[in-house]
Amino acid sequence: MIRIPREHQAEVGALYREFGRELLSFAGRLLHNESDAAPDLTQEVFQAAAQRWDRLRGLDRDAQRAWLFRVLKHKVFDHWGAARRHVPVSEVPETAADQDASREALSHLLLQRCWRMIDAMPPAQRRVALLRWQGEWTTREIAEHLALSPSTVRVHLRNARRVLVEEFGTEVVFPSDWWEKTPGEEVAR
Repeated sequence: MIRIPREHQAEVGALYREFGRELLSFAGRLLHNESDAAPDLTQEVFQAAAQRWDRLRGLDRDAQRAWLFRVLKHKVFDHWGAARRHVPVSEVPETAADQDASREALSHLLLQRCWRMIDAMPPAQRRVALLRWQGEWTTREIAEHLALSPSTVRVHLRNARRVLVEEFGTEVVFPSDWWEKTPGEEVAR
C-alpha cells in the first residue's frame, strides 16, 4: 500500500471529504455494485492523487474532480481486465458441446485469449468492449458514459467483434447473445 505523503495529507484529506462519497458511488455504478472492489479502487485513486499532488494542487476544483473520475474509470477498466485474466473454468459459459473436460478446458483457454485480445485493443475500443461484454451496458449507457455518439459505440463494437472473429472464427466462446443487441437497441453489423 502506498502511503500519502505527510505534507499532502491535509489537502488530499479535504479532497477526499469533498469527492470521496461521489467517487465511491460512481465506482459502485461502474462495477454494477460489485461492492468489494469499489472502496479499494476509490482509495487507490486518492493515493494516486497524493503521489501527484504537486501537479494537481495547481488545478481548480473542477479540474481536480475531473482528474479523479478519469483515473477511477481507468482503474475500473484495469480491474475488469485483471478479473477476466483469471476466470475460473466453472464460470466459462457451458453448452451441450462443452460436456467433456477437454472441451471445457479448451473453452477456458480461448476465453482467456479473447480477454487478452480485448486488453490489447486501442483504448477507446477496449473501453467500449469491456463496458458491453464485461459490464453488460447498453449502447446508450456506454455512449453517455464515454461522451460518444451511439453510432461511434456501435463502430467500436463492430471493430472489436471483427478482430475477435478473425482470430477465433467459430471458436469464439462468448455467449451468442453478447454479439446481439441488448433490449431496445439495434444490432451493429
